[in-house]
Order: sequence, then structure tokens, then C-alpha cells
Amino acid sequence: MSNILKWFGGAGRNKDVTKDTITRFQDTLSMFEKKEQRLERQIAEQNEIAKKNATTNKRAALAALKRKKMYENELEKIEGSRMNIEQQLYTIQNANLNFETLQAMRQGAEAMKQIQRGVDADKVDNIMDKIRDQQAISEEISAMISTPVGLNADVDEDELANELDELQQMELDNKMLGAEKPPVHAPGVPTGTPVDKLPSVDKPQEVDEEEELRKLQAEFSL
Repeated sequence: MSNILKWFGGAGRNKDVTKDTITRFQDTLSMFEKKEQRLERQIAEQNEIAKKNATTNKRAALAALKRKKMYENELEKIEGSRMNIEQQLYTIQNANLNFETLQAMRQGAEAMKQIQRGVDADKVDNIMDKIRDQQAISEEISAMISTPVGLNADVDEDELANELDELQQMELDNKMLGAEKPPVHAPGVPTGTPVDKLPSVDKPQEVDEEEELRKLQAEFSL
């Protein structure tokens, strides 16, 4: 395993060599393919010559069969060579894929190392404690800000109730003492007549205030 990693150590140089080797193998396979196609055509041509001369020209037929056999042997050799090149190309491509995978994994490991440098469980726990403390302070400040200014949570509710009762009694007394008297209309004068048009009338006799107070108290007691 260490030898493999050592071989992968020269990343840039090995990558260029691998690329050149793959290109050369692909060019060789293309050349073999073209040569195979040419030999197959030559084999077919010699086979036709042998057929045509099989009954009329035996010597020509035998010569064509010999050339056909020679082309077939050459074709067989080329096919074997092509098979070896294809196998090596497949091996190199597979090794190159493993190389690229290892490179990516190594870069990922280095990135993780850089990211996690200087960070451990204790530091993370310390940071989380600070965050929780700041959140608690922020909530306390929000609660203080949201509380209306001037309100006292320790106010005596009974004292407020008694004060309210006193205000209600004072209001009732004011209504009883300050009730408006019914308006006095001059006889024979239509309602709504302007004040400056009203005829002069004698001032009505003042009503006894004590008698009026008794009437109002009787009304409120109903």
C-alpha cells in the first residue's frame, strides 16, 4: 500500500505520463483497426480469385489461396496484438481512475484537516456555553424593555378598590346636588324662540333646595 501511495506521490508527472500512454494506445488501436479492414478485403479478393480459377487455372487458384492464407495469418497476429493493447489500455484507464479517486480523497482529507484545525470538543462546548449565556442575557433585556415604565407590581388591590368606591360615591353625590332643574317656559311662547325675542317675565320663585334634595334621594332609592 505504501508503494502505491509513493507512486501516486508524483501526481503531476504521473498524470502526464498516463495521458500520453492512453493516447498512444488509442492511436495504436486505430492503426490496427485500419490494417485489419485492409487484410479482410485482401482475403476476400484472394478467395474470389481462387474460386474463379479453381477449374480453369489451377496454378493461379493455388497462388491465390497461398496469399489468402498469408493474409489470414497476418490478421490473426494483428488481432492478438490488438487484444493485448486493449487489455493494457483498460488496465491503465482503471489505474488512472483509482489514482484520480485517491487524489480526490486525499484533497478531501486535507480540506477537512484545514477546516477542523484548532477546533476540538472542549472549544466547541465552550463556544456553545457562551452562546447560551448571550441568549439568556438577550432574553432578560427583552423582558426588561417590554415592561411598561411606572407600573408597580406590588400595588395593593384592596386599596385601589376602596379608592374607586370613594370616587363613585363622590360622583353620585355630585349628581344628586347638581341635577339640572327643568326649564321654565313663558306661557304662550313657542318652543325654540330665540332668547332675545322672549317676552319679559317675572323671575320664578326659587325652589326650596332641601325639598329638591329629598326628591332626588327618593328617586335614587327606587
